[in-house]
Amino acid sequence: MEVTNISGLDSIELVHRVWRQLIFCLKNLSNEQVTIKPSFIKALIETLGNENGESNNSAIECCLLIGNHGKELDYKYEQLVDLLRIVLIKHKENEQLLTMVLNKYWTTVRVQGNINKVFLDLSKQLFSPLLDIRSIYSSLSSLIDDILKHIIFHRTWITAYRDYIQSLSSKKTIPCPVSPLFTTLETHITAGNSNVISFLPLIFRHCINLIDSEKVSDIFELLVQMNTWLEQIQNDDLYLNGICQLLQILDEKHLIDQLLNNSLEERITNWMKDILFKRTYEYKTENYANLCVICLYLHPTLIETNLFQLFQLFIDSEKCLSIFLIGYIDLYSRMRSLAKLTKRLTIAFEKSIILPENVLKHYRKCISECTHTLIDEIWLSLLDQLENSTIHLIIIQLISALLDGYRLFDLNISRAILIEQNQLKYNRTLEKLRQQVNETMLTSSNSSHRICILQCYLSLGWFSLCLLSFSSSIPPVDDIYNHNGPLLSHAQWMSLQSDIDIQSILFSLACQRLYRALATNENDIDRKLIENLLELSSFSSTTVFEQLEPFFDFLSKTKQYKLIKLFIKQIIENPNIDRTWFISNEDRLQLVVQASVEYAIETNSHDDFQPKKRRKIDFEENTDSFYDYLQTKSCTIDGKIMPLFSSINFDSIQTSGILISIGWLALNISPISLESMQILLDIIYSSKTLPLLFISHLLDFTLNTNNEKMIDQVLTIISNNSNYQSILKIKANKILDEMKTNEDYQNICLLEKYLLLFNHSRSLISSNDLCLIIDRLINSSSHSSISYSLLDTRYILAMIILNSLTSFDKYLKFLQHTWKSLVRDINETNHLKQVVIAYAKQWEYILKLNSTIDDIDALVKCLNDQYELISKVIQSMEQNQFQQWIENIIQNIKIPLEDQEEDINNCRQAFQLLQTLSHCSLNKENNLYFLTIINSVITQCGSLLIHLPIEFSRYIEVVSFVLSFANDILLMKKSQLRSQVALSLLQCCLHLPMNVLFSQHANICKLVSLLIKHHTITLCKHVSTVETIIKLLLQSIVIQVKENKQKQEDLIEAARDITKLSAHLIEQCKDDFRSTIVYVLIDYVHLLSKGVFISPALKKTLNGVAFELFRISGERVEQYSGQMSIAERELLKQLHQQFKQYHMFKGII
Repeated sequence: MEVTNISGLDSIELVHRVWRQLIFCLKNLSNEQVTIKPSFIKALIETLGNENGESNNSAIECCLLIGNHGKELDYKYEQLVDLLRIVLIKHKENEQLLTMVLNKYWTTVRVQGNINKVFLDLSKQLFSPLLDIRSIYSSLSSLIDDILKHIIFHRTWITAYRDYIQSLSSKKTIPCPVSPLFTTLETHITAGNSNVISFLPLIFRHCINLIDSEKVSDIFELLVQMNTWLEQIQNDDLYLNGICQLLQILDEKHLIDQLLNNSLEERITNWMKDILFKRTYEYKTENYANLCVICLYLHPTLIETNLFQLFQLFIDSEKCLSIFLIGYIDLYSRMRSLAKLTKRLTIAFEKSIILPENVLKHYRKCISECTHTLIDEIWLSLLDQLENSTIHLIIIQLISALLDGYRLFDLNISRAILIEQNQLKYNRTLEKLRQQVNETMLTSSNSSHRICILQCYLSLGWFSLCLLSFSSSIPPVDDIYNHNGPLLSHAQWMSLQSDIDIQSILFSLACQRLYRALATNENDIDRKLIENLLELSSFSSTTVFEQLEPFFDFLSKTKQYKLIKLFIKQIIENPNIDRTWFISNEDRLQLVVQASVEYAIETNSHDDFQPKKRRKIDFEENTDSFYDYLQTKSCTIDGKIMPLFSSINFDSIQTSGILISIGWLALNISPISLESMQILLDIIYSSKTLPLLFISHLLDFTLNTNNEKMIDQVLTIISNNSNYQSILKIKANKILDEMKTNEDYQNICLLEKYLLLFNHSRSLISSNDLCLIIDRLINSSSHSSISYSLLDTRYILAMIILNSLTSFDKYLKFLQHTWKSLVRDINETNHLKQVVIAYAKQWEYILKLNSTIDDIDALVKCLNDQYELISKVIQSMEQNQFQQWIENIIQNIKIPLEDQEEDINNCRQAFQLLQTLSHCSLNKENNLYFLTIINSVITQCGSLLIHLPIEFSRYIEVVSFVLSFANDILLMKKSQLRSQVALSLLQCCLHLPMNVLFSQHANICKLVSLLIKHHTITLCKHVSTVETIIKLLLQSIVIQVKENKQKQEDLIEAARDITKLSAHLIEQCKDDFRSTIVYVLIDYVHLLSKGVFISPALKKTLNGVAFELFRISGERVEQYSGQMSIAERELLKQLHQQFKQYHMFKGII
């Protein structure tokens, strides 16, 4: 069939029918039968340009079918541009067609001789549609970026860009080849095209890089021109985003100082002022606040001149105000002029304003980074501005933040000078603070004034305590309330006690008083201080315990218990509290356990007519009677209480009462949690002898949990402890007595439930009673009992016989028949795994003489992680049988692998079986044969992956299990594998698609590392292959960043894996890679230079790869930098400098 000219057809219906006929032919003809003629392209373009939807769809389908046949459509360049324009504008919803045409266009323009023609076509027709598509399909963004950068930033246009910028400065129209691009930019930007606006900074940055240093004024002309376009946008956010990005580039390049130092200063100032105030914005947006911060860094004088006007705009928006003030504080901090900041703020602000908390936090951080001399200057400046007759809340807040951020212990000056200098400022601050107190402050409904004063007084107290720690003597506190110096009268303090807004500050002050009293005389604490603390601590706060810690151990036991009892609810209900303090010693733990038990008893329901009585818990009484007492309390315990005890080392506890109390709490938890089960296990693991009644309850509790792992652990402990064995014997015999009178179906249920119990108690009970039950069930004619258990009755009986009887000769025939049924029932859900384990343990006595390959195959598939049991079974096989079994397995590894679920599953199972066998112990003959098979299979792995089509439905899954198999085999067999065979796996990794490379980065890095470790000599002969893999892995990360489909943590993890691989190369193969690894570095720098935004955290990790490669290449990298572009060369130079400055001697002593 020849696909020929159909463009002469006039009838739309006829055209549609012809296209449909072509589709039918293409679907039913082979590749050799299809020939594409040039006139087909013209017909395709005419049809896609037609508005008839049915013809369009048919033409697209036909085009894609031709592509699937592997045919290349031979476009003329002009036809290709027309087709791409039509597809971008009219058929943007068809990603497959877009991808096909874009790839063809990219291939064509790279070899197109007339770059002028390409640039003009892109600028006039394709620029905006390409950017629009880029924002729709992230998978195409990398390809579109390559196209745009190749054409727009081609070296051919360097002079043209300079001419265009020169024309802006001279105000003359100069014919310029790049003018169409800027005309297109202006058109789309003024129309509000967000995609074009986002691309504008790249062009601006490119132009800046081309401007000579002596013509820096041209940069401003270009900026004004681009702002003129942006100003015509109606959407404020679009405008602000655009101009902010341009100004940030100006700031990054440090060009503003050069611009302001010449004749342009007045013009730039007016221009910035227009940007900020001439346009009518919605001023309370974060974008506008960010613009103000950028302008502040660029032109501080302009912003400070208009500071009051800006603050008035932000005063109602805390978020915008925070953004601006944090930027403002940063500026003054960098200039080491924080002392001048307050005056600026008080001039622009009302003095009663409350600063946002995150602003104060940032101010504290800046203070903590200041020197003692600078803080002294700032503090004095704040005090000088604090007028006696005016309320200055801003200054009070900043003084408080300064006191909190002052790093007294970091000072390298004498104590005497430190105390003298700061005591004077402290007294002056206290005096100024007292002058700010008035009647309005105490009675106003607005608590802001009170909060500021008291918070500053609290900060003074903490500062005072730090200061006093340098002194040899600390004066006693005479006034219980004014412990930091006189501030309020006692009556005024008492009037504030009921103010909810300042409750947390009052409590902190109460804790501070205790600190002060303890620092003065720890043996003589005023009782009123404790009472005041308890009065104020009725609210819930997670900071209470942090403040209690330093003085808790100085209190009497009674007071300690009172505090713990008071706060036990907060301790239990606040999971974010660091609870380690409460369990750090046994005395404190005893108080917490006592309070927890009493709290649990008191919070449960009681008889309404009976008053609640305090229940005293006594840990000193007899453990049996103590547990009997606890058992009289019927309680359902809230599970929130258990995390408090989850990190205790129970074996170190000397008081049995503590263990019993915590165990009682765990037994009564509702609902039952894994945490409570683990605590119970830890308790009985301890060396203490616990009451038998407690052990009995714990056993009943455990058997009812349906948690096999815990049941097995508890039964193991009890059966191995002679003190507790009687409990186990009584329980097992009780169940056997019950079974003697039960119906068959009831006994089946009991046997299934208590399988582990009978297993652990087989040496404690008489096997005769159990055999009677088993015989009765085997001989029972009733088949209905099967439906009363999760497992078939035969399987339950088999497990009981194999695990619970010391001799099972009489049941041998029954066990062998049951195994045959079991083999038929085994499936991948491992539902019958415990039954198979029971048979594997007794394989030598039950099935060794008459087992088949199918028996072995079923057992190994089911027990794929039980290597010891599998080894035991395999060692019982004849060598011929073993070899036949292996041959059967590898028959399922087919090349090529069909896209059929059964074939894929069989292949995966074959690899899994071989992996399992690699972990098992084989005899010498079988091991030699197995190694031969493994070498053969690994050789096939490369071929399997290379011949696997990318469109394969489970492509990634197949790659994953093949690579996992290879890694597992290399890990287990190490150098036993033939090197060339192991190395063949690397070749297939080179053919994997980028998304698959990224998803399998861990497997690939592990594979290369294992080869480095175990096959070093062979690997070092294939340096280029390893380097190519590292390049591809790095490239896959950058592509994933572009497509924005992966989580940041996954990208960082991938980069770390490559860093570890590079470090491994240094360790074992440095000399072999020294001469060529530089090309990997050059490729990495090329990736970074493509303008992809990479987060700082990821870039830091990726640069770690480069630093490891620098260790290999040494100084050789400088020899190759001439092959790179200027931007890439500069980037490489920066990386190399960072390496030499911070990383070259890492790990070297």
